[in-house]
Amino acid sequence: MWLHLVYHLDKGEWRFGEFFCRINVFLQVLVVCLSNLTLTVTITDRFLATLQSPLQKYTQDHMVIVMLIVWVFGVLLSLPYILYTRFLEFDWIGGHERLCQAHFPSMESRRAYVTIFCLVGYVLPMLVMFFLISVSLRRPGVPNDSMPREERTRCKMRRRALHYVFTVLIVFFLCWSPQQFLMLWDVFRDRGLHAKLPKNIREYSFYSFYVAYASSCVYPILFMTYNKGFRFAVKQILRCKRQINTNADVTSMEIGEQLSTVNNIDSFDISTVRMDTDDHMASCPATSGLSAEPKLDIATIDGHLQTSKM
Repeated sequence: MWLHLVYHLDKGEWRFGEFFCRINVFLQVLVVCLSNLTLTVTITDRFLATLQSPLQKYTQDHMVIVMLIVWVFGVLLSLPYILYTRFLEFDWIGGHERLCQAHFPSMESRRAYVTIFCLVGYVLPMLVMFFLISVSLRRPGVPNDSMPREERTRCKMRRRALHYVFTVLIVFFLCWSPQQFLMLWDVFRDRGLHAKLPKNIREYSFYSFYVAYASSCVYPILFMTYNKGFRFAVKQILRCKRQINTNADVTSMEIGEQLSTVNNIDSFDISTVRMDTDDHMASCPATSGLSAEPKLDIATIDGHLQTSKM
């Protein structure tokens, strides 16, 4: 993502070498493919678990194998970008230019690959997910008062989970569709001698990329909205922090009051101070017997403590 940002801000000048040139586009395509296929597998698993309860254990036992298949399929689908991406350097009269571009054997092969990727890696999984979610939402299972309490609670949780997954799917579709549409447009657009690029196409490409990756920032907000346990934990953390700040304020006030008391000791009555001192000396025989120590006389002059030896 940061490589893409620097690349566009530098007006298409690639400054990261051949390795990052090859791995950058490959990782972008791999992330799209894995995100879509993983979401499809998750929704399919939940659909089978709600349709037939015994299938839940079967899907859980084979989850590792399924995820391994997803990763292998995603890597194979993204592999052409490692094979055909090139880092090019040109020396012109006006300076030195470095480019990172995908060079397929022919325009027809590139068009075929992009079309297959968009259909298999994006359109088909999206259609499957929307179909499964729609079927699950249309199934009878709305909680009512005639149900037992446990069954009603379980039904509410299931409906809430379906609404959450459906919302995530809508966000994923809205965020990633512009970039997929741009890829298809790029391979099917007119490339003749007199063909012109649409106005602001560079800005559209830039923003479509970051709108796609912004979906990762939206998912935690959706999770917090639909998950009561997560909201409760956040409230507890904020409450503890607020309580710590309140205790710190109370402690500061107590320290301030003690300092104020010490600073205002000169307002006490001098007779009280001398009487307390005499009583303390009388109650301590070991101290009263020390006649070598001079006795201090405390007096207040103009609001300040003054001491003099007797």
